[in-house]
Formats: sequence, C-alpha cells, structure tokens
Amino acid sequence: MRDHTGKVLIRFSKAVGVEDSNMLELLAIREALIVFISSPWVFSDGLIIESDSKFATNWVLNPALPTWKVRNFVNHIENLKSQVLEFRVMQIYREANRTTDALAKEGTDRETNLLWYDSG
Repeated sequence: MRDHTGKVLIRFSKAVGVEDSNMLELLAIREALIVFISSPWVFSDGLIIESDSKFATNWVLNPALPTWKVRNFVNHIENLKSQVLEFRVMQIYREANRTTDALAKEGTDRETNLLWYDSG
C-alpha cells in the first residue's frame, strides 16, 4: 500500500501456493481491504486498488457477474468495502507495478506470510 505521494507504507504477501491467477487477484484484493481496515488510515483516507486482472476488477465492480466458484470471495469483498470511506478498483498492466508483481510471484513459493509496514 502506498500513500498519495507513492511512498510504500505496507507490503504483504500471502503463502498461497499455485492457484488460478484470477482467484489470487481476488484474494489479494480481499487481503488489501482487511489490512487497510485494520490500519489507522481507514478513518481518514480512501483505498484505491490496482489489479492486473480484468476478471477480478470486473467482479469487484459488478458483484453479480462472478461464477459460483468465486462468489463467496466477492461477497466478502462487498462487505469489507462498506467499511471504507472511499473505495476504487482499477485494472492496470502488471508491468506498471513491478513491486506488487514480485510480491505476488513470491507468494506462490512462500511458506509463511509476509507483512511489512513503515513505522516512520
């Protein structure tokens, strides 16, 4: 997660193994919401999520679209969104966010979760 100036405030990566890439994007969006809701920024800032998955982005924007396989995750995301002052999700190309792409790739081989935050 970055602030409005682009400074990295939080990095996270989950130990997920190999999954469908669209499902992994939904899991990342859900995790980002959970981390943000647990942060002090939830009371003063909105959240903008950038995803390289067209499907995940469309499912979050249009919760009636997803297949039954991912509907529970999308419903959970909908509930989490209601706890955020402002929420936006947009599709970007993977190459536009190399840090996020690297953390996602690490998650497929990771045995433990990573959560790093800037305390300064």
